[in-house]
Amino acid sequence: MKDPDIQADFPISEPPTSPPPLDGTHFREIAYGLRKLAHHCRPAVARRELLKLAAGFDRRAEYFDSLIR
Repeated sequence: MKDPDIQADFPISEPPTSPPPLDGTHFREIAYGLRKLAHHCRPAVARRELLKLAAGFDRRAEYFDSLIR
């Protein structure tokens, strides 16, 4: 995919040097990125799968948030 908007939203970078925080923030950020990517997807099946994956990351975020409370 050669869309400059998508490349700007999802730059290729080095792997993180530290583990993600143990709250749900990291997983919510991933879910947000997946929803943005789904917005640019033409095939409905791919869009639906990305949205389902985003919902799974939201559930994981809720789980981690519940551990902190």
